[in-house]
Amino acid sequence: MAICKRCHKEFEGNTTNCPSCLDKRRTNRLILKHKRELKGSCNRCGKPIENPIFKTCDACRCKQSTIQTRYRKNHKVITIVAIIKCLKKAAYGNKLAPEIYNDFQINLELLGIRYSQENWR
Repeated sequence: MAICKRCHKEFEGNTTNCPSCLDKRRTNRLILKHKRELKGSCNRCGKPIENPIFKTCDACRCKQSTIQTRYRKNHKVITIVAIIKCLKKAAYGNKLAPEIYNDFQINLELLGIRYSQENWR
């Protein structure tokens, strides 16, 4: 049993807030985000957006970029796209046999991953 920090009700779970308070918080954040987008301001902090192409201001984009870079550096995130690109470079540079590259493509298809050749260039 746990006690919700917001409404002080007892609930089953391992979070600090009960499920109903979590839902309220989620919906309030979405409403605030949509209001900010309608006003044309940053949907994270509410500051004016310098470039209307983006939905966030320069400061929030820079902050998020720093967080992502630190995460990738610490966790060594390797995506399937990166693996395929490396295999293609190696295969076309005659450093890797094309059969190995083709086997890798077949294995991806067996896993249910579909892609077109244009996406991986």
